[in-house]
Amino acid sequence: MLSTTKLAELADLADMKGWQIALVGDPLQFSAVGRGGMFGLLVDTFGAIELDRVHRFDNDWEREASLRLRRGDVTVAEVYEQHRRLHSGTLNQMERASVAAWWERRRAGNKGLLMSPTNEATERLNQRCQQTRINAGEIDPGGRHFTVGVSEVHAGDEIATRQNDGGSRPIGVSWSATGPFEPLTTSPSESPLFARFPQASDASCNWISSTQISFVNP
Repeated sequence: MLSTTKLAELADLADMKGWQIALVGDPLQFSAVGRGGMFGLLVDTFGAIELDRVHRFDNDWEREASLRLRRGDVTVAEVYEQHRRLHSGTLNQMERASVAAWWERRRAGNKGLLMSPTNEATERLNQRCQQTRINAGEIDPGGRHFTVGVSEVHAGDEIATRQNDGGSRPIGVSWSATGPFEPLTTSPSESPLFARFPQASDASCNWISSTQISFVNP
């Protein structure tokens, strides 16, 4: 999902450095945020080497169904319905059911990911997940916390960022453009909250709070 502007910048840099560019992607997936479509145009104009085997699914039926869905075949919904992959209800019912399924997987030691179409839906799901963990005693709502947007992030919350201000990061703190954190408290009680990258250094939440937080308890 590379925008036309970014692709042009990359092509100019490659010309300067004498590099070759190999574009890899799927022209039938979501396009870049911003003006795009160059990848699809290049594929249509010059052709491309295409992988024809799907490896990501355990079920054989789902491999073929995913290719039909990719091509925009709406009749494939019947296949997903036959395998009980489609669920319906009101917005509130579906959000509650999604969080319940997420919590069941989490309690079983498995990983689960909730996906939503809008930032508003993400905020609601975040709050539901967080409240579920509070009710279970995993998070202390009266403990140390900081606020980002509409979210209160507590010690023990699991968060991810979409944008970090690398220029303002403390010296010696490891960081990446996006990634999960795990906030924690330090002793004594006057110490600030810290957010921890997996396999990296801790970062003060005073710095984290200046970033754009995407998900809490995804």
